[in-house]
Amino acid sequence: MSQEISIGLSDGDKQKHLLQYLLGSRGVCHENILLKVLILIEYDQGGVDESSTVFDWQRKLQDHISQLNYRLQPLKYQIKKTMYGFGKEIVSQQVLKKLHISDRNQTSIAVLDRMAFPSSSQYYVYIDTSPFGEMKHATRFSDKEIDYIKGFIMVFAKAGTVKAPVDEELVQSSSIIQEVDRIRQKVYNRKRANPENEDEEASTHAVSSWPDSQTYTSDIAALTDSTDIQPLEVQDLLARLCEYRWLYKTEKARYGMDLRLLVEMNDYLTDVCDFLPCMRCKDVVVTLGVRCSTTDCPSMWHVDCYEHDILHENKKCKACEESILDKGVYIM
Repeated sequence: MSQEISIGLSDGDKQKHLLQYLLGSRGVCHENILLKVLILIEYDQGGVDESSTVFDWQRKLQDHISQLNYRLQPLKYQIKKTMYGFGKEIVSQQVLKKLHISDRNQTSIAVLDRMAFPSSSQYYVYIDTSPFGEMKHATRFSDKEIDYIKGFIMVFAKAGTVKAPVDEELVQSSSIIQEVDRIRQKVYNRKRANPENEDEEASTHAVSSWPDSQTYTSDIAALTDSTDIQPLEVQDLLARLCEYRWLYKTEKARYGMDLRLLVEMNDYLTDVCDFLPCMRCKDVVVTLGVRCSTTDCPSMWHVDCYEHDILHENKKCKACEESILDKGVYIM
């Protein structure tokens, strides 16, 4: 973003810069980062109204994205806004360093320093929307590689059906567990301050972590076993899939499905592979978040959606009436 932008850019030119930045980010960009790009473009054009709030800038950005999508529609591409299942607090911490300005002049820094970027789990994702074939978005891959991709999606689906015990080490190391427990503690604190009814005993102690977790990640051994592709070919393909933001790799060398795969292949994941969408937003399948503890209950939530439901809607699962505050399964 340190590259100088010429004076006199039209809205169409600004949209091209936004699209170029998004593509340069491998098609996945946090909304606050793209918002920062827009502010810097406008600043270089002398168009920054210092009275504008971050919400004004969000509306400007959304208007630009809407115009871009109108122009991309004939090409069968789209920029879709979607949430990451980790939740806004975790995601915002991850992108905080990228919002630090070190390559601009002091006036530009001051403009951005006054901008209070809200916590957000929202990303803009560049996707292929062409309607041909069950793996329509995988055109950059060979037929053999597409078969492999189908195979490892099923490996992830199977992995996500297995519960694993939660021990103290996992509680200390898992950001998902810590964030879900923080949200649960917030609800208990509210109950102490204002019990919902006289018969409900308010909690007076810290929440205990749930005993079970599940994960939609897998190690390379399981992924290699699912295909006839040679191991070196598998490693090369996995590296490319991570580059395209179809997969991510954890610190423990496990692989999971990243945002571009989840958004582009959402229909395939639900219709063919039996992944489950979020109970609240219905927008994208849940591979990070919370699941109802009742066996065979289909209820799952992204972290932000879970927080909204137990704070503002219901502390019980709408499908089975089991508590989703006292009982649940972490999806990590």
